[in-house]
Amino acid sequence: MIFKKFTPIISLFLCLLMLFETVSLAQTDTQNQIGLTYVGTHTESQSVKAEIWFIFAFFIAEPDIGAEILNLYWLGSEFTILKFEGSYCLVKDSNGNEGYIHRLLLREKNNNNAGNNGNLKLNRAYEHVFVDGTNADSSGTPRVKAVYNGTGTVKWSTDRPDLIEVNPSTGLITGKKAGKANLIASVNSVVKVSIPVYCIYRWKSNWTGSAKTSSKIYAGNSVNTSELTTMTSGTKFYVRGDDGGSAGMAYGYATVSGKQYWGFVEIKNISTKNTVSYYNKLTISYPIKDTEIKYVSSPYSERSNDLHRGLDITGGGSYIYGKELISPVNGKVVFVNISCKENNTKPSYGYCITIESNGGNEPKTAKKDSVTDQFFTITFMHMSEAPILKVGDKVKVGDVVGKIGNTGNVSGSPGINPEGTHLHIEINNMAAIMGSGLRTDFTYNINPIYFYMDKKFTFNTGSSAYKNYGAYWYGPDK
Repeated sequence: MIFKKFTPIISLFLCLLMLFETVSLAQTDTQNQIGLTYVGTHTESQSVKAEIWFIFAFFIAEPDIGAEILNLYWLGSEFTILKFEGSYCLVKDSNGNEGYIHRLLLREKNNNNAGNNGNLKLNRAYEHVFVDGTNADSSGTPRVKAVYNGTGTVKWSTDRPDLIEVNPSTGLITGKKAGKANLIASVNSVVKVSIPVYCIYRWKSNWTGSAKTSSKIYAGNSVNTSELTTMTSGTKFYVRGDDGGSAGMAYGYATVSGKQYWGFVEIKNISTKNTVSYYNKLTISYPIKDTEIKYVSSPYSERSNDLHRGLDITGGGSYIYGKELISPVNGKVVFVNISCKENNTKPSYGYCITIESNGGNEPKTAKKDSVTDQFFTITFMHMSEAPILKVGDKVKVGDVVGKIGNTGNVSGSPGINPEGTHLHIEINNMAAIMGSGLRTDFTYNINPIYFYMDKKFTFNTGSSAYKNYGAYWYGPDK
């Protein structure tokens, strides 16, 4: 029922009430609107019930003391708290009606002293940190802040010291390794509260994607954690890292309805490729038998005159011509080029071979990209001689499939090696082969360096590809 004429009277009553009583409720960061956490007794995934504790209260249409009254509620009426907006709570009653009630009129059900009984209060229900120790969505200022209003000293710890380092007196966190840990606050050896901490693998190169369809942003590194908001199709998501594993969850932020939300999204909803950590976790062996050959003359990037869809590996002063190339996966040969002369520009890729990661004689070892649900194809170009293998031949990891050379369209000053000697390697997640339209740009071609992040490469920083985007570029922003 509507009680517009009683608004001034009830407003005065509410103002007087504030002078006599305060009930303190622990709330989370309202900017991200992740829900409510009551003094460590609930998690962000649970519904929190509250009740009217003083005579009566009323719904108003907007979080403003002079707004229109929508309904009246008596002592003991129960609500589900949806979120805080300043001094007001947006709540839902038992009939599904929503409206605003001043938070001083509410208390947690079955807890007459919520927040005032020696409890620790936190201002959010989760925390994000990068593995290099910085806060993921702030400028280094700790976001988990706590107030303890009882006796005793708060001691901070964690259940995963392998993932985070915790200052026991302040609770400040340093990320050590990607994954999920818990930040624990205890008083007199009694655990008062535990808050999830998500350590994020920071990408060496930022990337921006766009939501393909309506896509959720999550507080944690899986779809089973709290939902922060939903992006509509076309919303930009600015990727800064990932979950550090094989879950395919990218970390970053998007702006939705004028507010900035930091969290995780499923990479398949914003990209045609997977996360950096996903590729780094796959076992795709180094393609050169001599693993000390790791000078990158031209990375995956845009060059001044073309799109460089792969990685060029050269000797960097060492003799590499004729060094053996090996199969990085169990699979089969799906393309070969055996018609080429040294330094002939047609075909430009020279003698080459493409291997598909279908497992070969060991199907259980097949490797697919979870984003495309297709096998990978790995192509070696500019080999010194024609492949002896033919299409359909099966190979296993470590089999010799060719040798480093300089056939096709190559360049570079002659030195200890013949002019232009190098391996060009491409990795595609749509099982594309030479001549396919699925490998003509960066859409499905992955930066090969992601599979070998543990290698200590040396780079030609003077190349146009390196100058444009460095060595760890994900691809064009979308």
